[in-house]
Amino acid sequence: MEEKKEEIELVESEDKLKSHPNSEWYIIHTLSGMEEEVKNNIEVKAKNLGLDKKIFRLVVPFEREIKRKGGKQKEVKKRIFPGYVFVEMILDNETWSFIKAIQGVTGFVGPQNKPTPLTFEELMKIRPFIEGNIPTKRVDLNIGDRVRITYGPFVDSQGVIEKIFPEKSKAIVSIIIFGRETPIEVDLNECEKIE
Repeated sequence: MEEKKEEIELVESEDKLKSHPNSEWYIIHTLSGMEEEVKNNIEVKAKNLGLDKKIFRLVVPFEREIKRKGGKQKEVKKRIFPGYVFVEMILDNETWSFIKAIQGVTGFVGPQNKPTPLTFEELMKIRPFIEGNIPTKRVDLNIGDRVRITYGPFVDSQGVIEKIFPEKSKAIVSIIIFGRETPIEVDLNECEKIE
């Protein structure tokens, strides 16, 4: 009984990621740095040629990275898969030829450049991007890591990470203030790991 419930949930999850029962997700290989341009060109040209009934969604997965320079915060978009665009489409000769002809496209990912649809497991890895949930900077720090504070009132203080809140991009770092160990909350981008 439990297996059937899990199976039904998987099917429902997969249905939400498909716009059409015959569509599949594929990976287009592009020249590096042209991912957004390729995505935009496909969207505009597909609509103009009426292929938007076969080419449904295009995704260039990225994460937001917050950088500090000169005391100012700047949000930067960082591509997670440079040189790749994910496309949901119904693959046939017309859509295959159309995409291959777009400037900046070098081909599809698959054996001998033949498009291979993503497996369910691969699809689940890009699901947040399909649904528009864009993460903020990967957490490269772990609980117990020794870090140096790089910004703010405790700049150059050293301490140990006690807790991490990835959804807020914050951490609790235990530092020594006036001879006492004191936990402070800092942004993850204000912590630099000490090797």
